Amino acid sequence: MSGPDGDDIGRTPPDERGLAPAAPAGGGAEIDSRTLATTCARITEEKKGRDLSIRHVGPLIGIAEYFVLVTGSSARQVRSIAEEIDRRIRESSRPRVRPEGMSEGSWVLLDFGDVVVHVFGEEARRYYALDLLWADAVAVPLQGEAPARSASQA
Repeated sequence: MSGPDGDDIGRTPPDERGLAPAAPAGGGAEIDSRTLATTCARITEEKKGRDLSIRHVGPLIGIAEYFVLVTGSSARQVRSIAEEIDRRIRESSRPRVRPEGMSEGSWVLLDFGDVVVHVFGEEARRYYALDLLWADAVAVPLQGEAPARSASQA
């Protein structure tokens, strides 16, 4: 479903929804994982992504701290969201592994090491069901709500 495509945030206070502002152009100091994840989430909101979810997967796996999951309504929107995240974070001098799936536009993965962004088309989001796969990971609140607890944490 995806193939390789080759194409890389000073700390600022969160807004009223608990999200860090989108990355400024021109670079800045390295930020922590949670701030990077919420910055990516803010960018997806600006590009009208749907079903946004941030999962703190660090305690469950060793490959990343956060997954950002978002859905685009078309292949064009999936690519647009992914390209905007990639451009803005690259402008901040944050390194990343190359994006995967950009040419197909059904599922784009942007790996920033400690934060992995998954931008899905609707069908791919349903098929791969990463929300269910990582249901035990704490959901990071987006609008000042309390952190979500999984059924195993209740």
